[in-house]
Amino acid sequence: MPAAGETAAYRPKPDDFRDAYVRMGFGDELKEHFGTNLRVLRRWVDEEGYEDLHEARREYLRQTKWPNGAPGNRKRRYVMGQTLTSRRER
Repeated sequence: MPAAGETAAYRPKPDDFRDAYVRMGFGDELKEHFGTNLRVLRRWVDEEGYEDLHEARREYLRQTKWPNGAPGNRKRRYVMGQTLTSRRER
């Protein structure tokens, strides 16, 4: 506990934070990995740079989980070559 009028030092950002964030995203898994709370994680993200982290995370997901580019790129009307809705009248 700091003395009166002093503030406690912030927990420093770990060296492997960027890699962990890119792999896990911002959520409970990251919180448990570092044993901290969301306020500290938010501060670390701000220190690292949100834009860069977000782009690195999206690129990681494109390479590993979204082989077609992004989750919204697939046409949701089609399942196994079949149209789920009726055709438009011409």
